Amino acid sequence: MHSIKTLTRQDLELTLAIAEEGSVTRAALRLHLSQPAVSHHLRSLEDRIGARLFRRGKQRMIALPLGEELTARGRRICAEFRASEEALDRMMHGKTRIVRLGTECYTSYHWLPAVVRELARSVENLELRIVVEATQRAKAALASGETDASILQSSGEDRGLAYWPLFRDELMLVVSSRHALARRKSVEARDIASQTLILHDMPGGRLGVIDEFFVPAKVYPSQVRRVQLTEAIIEMVRAEMGISILARWLAEPYVRSKGLSLVRLGKGLWRDWRLATVRGHPLVVEIEQLSRVLSSLLKSKVSSDQRKGNRRSV
Repeated sequence: MHSIKTLTRQDLELTLAIAEEGSVTRAALRLHLSQPAVSHHLRSLEDRIGARLFRRGKQRMIALPLGEELTARGRRICAEFRASEEALDRMMHGKTRIVRLGTECYTSYHWLPAVVRELARSVENLELRIVVEATQRAKAALASGETDASILQSSGEDRGLAYWPLFRDELMLVVSSRHALARRKSVEARDIASQTLILHDMPGGRLGVIDEFFVPAKVYPSQVRRVQLTEAIIEMVRAEMGISILARWLAEPYVRSKGLSLVRLGKGLWRDWRLATVRGHPLVVEIEQLSRVLSSLLKSKVSSDQRKGNRRSV
């Protein structure tokens, strides 16, 4: 019988990286190691444990029960390690407070660098760190302590979280300017049910626009394709491989240059962006400061993008 007495932080970080990235290659990039080094470490860890942690699926590494358990524990323990290191760093080198920020939507990375710069200018002794690897599990990362705050665009309320409103945007149908729907002022769910719908790949596989626009009408798209990158979605729509639903501020800059058209969904489909943190978080004052900077900057950013898009479409 194996007795595990030498489990290390590196073991936990390795397991976590493989589980979240889905492959040894991507885990190696995340850990800044070579692929052979990660493969060797995984074999060594499994030998010490006496059981396999992952099996190789068709497209990704799949955690076995022991791997799932080690991943869950590793997420909590590694988050506590990071928090402890940051606390000690603040004590030794001044009073700089660190807020680790996640987001559940890849489109946020379009404007997050500007947020980091603005926060550095407007709030003293506060450093913002973006936790990119938490994008696909923003709420889970809050609960585990891996992030201190997260930008959410999904609906629903969690009693364990505190929220601050950031801004509101409108979701629009995006079609090629040659598409039959391009000249419509608005469409209903049944008008696009026969189309291939290309949407951003959201965490947990949930697609909010399906729940909010199609489900009430009791119709569903014939096919849904999930894509992470906005630029890829735009090019696929441009090539008439399908239609998409995107935020107006995100799509408008592409309308003239890419030969696209925007059409309203029903009487208008709106989405509220929020900043969230765990209730009673020790950095709640700093996170509230962050929410004010975010709200101001994003409202300005959205308005600017829309004005640029309107000028391009003239």
